[in-house]
Amino acid sequence: MKNHIEIGDYYLITVKNKDIEYDGQIVWVDEHGLIVEWFNQVKGGLCETSIKFADIRQMVGFNDSQTTV
Repeated sequence: MKNHIEIGDYYLITVKNKDIEYDGQIVWVDEHGLIVEWFNQVKGGLCETSIKFADIRQMVGFNDSQTTV
């Protein structure tokens, strides 16, 4: 099975430095990182956050392949 990230996939992403989790949909991917769209309960709406691949501790996928990176 090939592990890959696609736009539209849902992931729970844990960031290394701040120990923050983003639970959302991937809206952009390039060679340096990705942008995840997630629901911000404090602001009461959707937010987009840019994350560099080097800053990611763990990604658990909730797409068809159930990919863990």
